[in-house]
Amino acid sequence: MIKEINTKADKKEFANTGTVFSRLYPGAIPKFFKSELALLDTDKNFFFSSGGIMKSFLAYSENKIVGRIAAFINPDVSNNSQKVGLVGLFDCVNDYSIAEDLLNAAINWLKENSCTEIWGPVDFSIWHSYRFITKGFDTYSFIGEPRNPEYYPAFFEKFGFAKEKTWETYVLDKEDMKSFINQYSAQADLYYI
Repeated sequence: MIKEINTKADKKEFANTGTVFSRLYPGAIPKFFKSELALLDTDKNFFFSSGGIMKSFLAYSENKIVGRIAAFINPDVSNNSQKVGLVGLFDCVNDYSIAEDLLNAAINWLKENSCTEIWGPVDFSIWHSYRFITKGFDTYSFIGEPRNPEYYPAFFEKFGFAKEKTWETYVLDKEDMKSFINQYSAQADLYYI
């Protein structure tokens, strides 16, 4: 069952769900309840002061929360005059049917609000968390980088999302740094005189 978030108590459940799931991911930096709740506060999150709107949903199975998602419309985001909707704050048990129900709820709300293009995962904007980790699940976390189970990106792709961009994050020791600099020094010479 998918429940639309409307009350203060619902928002607390939604925030708590984010903290609970973050502790389940191997190597993840746990989220804190107060921080998660502040994201939903229209007086504390700058996304709302710029005219952004969101609708969030919780998934239940046998009266237990098994997932969450939010849909966002950021008035500063468009693509070739297309109204873009964002989906994020996604957490879900390893069950595609639940993920599909959550994604459908969020996307249907975005379509009802005239969004013709949908990007995700993006939490509010790129000033907040966005994208999934897609490899390196056995490595340690980087502060500010996403951390999620391996099945999250698989669920989004199965639903119909396609990768648009990729990033890579590395830890370089002194020798790795020298090699990295040498690898790109010829290219740097072309741009810097």
